Amino acid sequence: MHRKMEKVTYLTPSQLDDIEQLVRECEIADNHPTKLYWNIISDRKTELFNDFLFYIDDQLVGYLAIFSFESSHVEISGVVHPQFRGNGIAHMLFQEALHELEYRESIQYCLFVIHQSAIPARHCVQALGAEPAYSEYEMHFSRSLEPFTLFKHAELTLVQVQREALKELARLDAICFKATYEHARERLSQVIDATDRLIFVARYRNKIIGKIHIRFESNTAHIHDYCIDPVYQGQGFGEDLLKRTLNFLFTIDSVSQIRLDVTTDNSSALNIYRRCGFEITAAYDFWKYQLINQFSDEEEVADLQYH
Repeated sequence: MHRKMEKVTYLTPSQLDDIEQLVRECEIADNHPTKLYWNIISDRKTELFNDFLFYIDDQLVGYLAIFSFESSHVEISGVVHPQFRGNGIAHMLFQEALHELEYRESIQYCLFVIHQSAIPARHCVQALGAEPAYSEYEMHFSRSLEPFTLFKHAELTLVQVQREALKELARLDAICFKATYEHARERLSQVIDATDRLIFVARYRNKIIGKIHIRFESNTAHIHDYCIDPVYQGQGFGEDLLKRTLNFLFTIDSVSQIRLDVTTDNSSALNIYRRCGFEITAAYDFWKYQLINQFSDEEEVADLQYH
């Protein structure tokens, strides 16, 4: 039995096919989805090793991916074929990824993304010493694509923005997500010109009071980075912003699915999403594995809750 580990900076079409087949077999056997960012792994544009593949006799039986959304930490997601579990493959994949992360000086910790039904995976990350950080629901829009007509604030408008609004977007991120202005600006500057994304602000009486981002992947629109200035929260502006965003998406023929993620303890956002027609389709736990300890507790909490 020939065993082989590979780490790559980008995935070939053949490797992507192997990963899709492996994930499909795992999801059928486990009866739950695996959280992978397919738009990222199918189009890696970096010289870093972020994809790790484990083969036995030319069959892909294990896969681990590193995703970098923040400068301070990475997310890790992976799968092992059901017939080859219990052989240390997950541990070997992680050790190889851990060795790679040692060269990234800014990375303080990693977050393992584990479906709440994936008990063996949970035991695996616990054995590594990871600790629970937070949990998220994945939600899908489940109503018919009929436009919303009832709004609490008729004066609120949805305005698409680009790089010229970077300062205002960073201001909102800083106050809504408890991030530093510099961190928010840096993060936004990396995505604001992306061709697969749109950013809208909520304008009310000539003032920007909120924002919402949309990322497009095939026939799916992913809503994220959605927030309302705390001064205007609790007054129906957030629901109006989401409804107007959904109405915009309803006009795009190629969009047939609308998804979003929300932390499980964000009850106010959950209530808005449910009222607007979203349903929970999956729940994921994020487990924190500390690499080095340079953050203050306050900085860590802010970073973990940034969406």
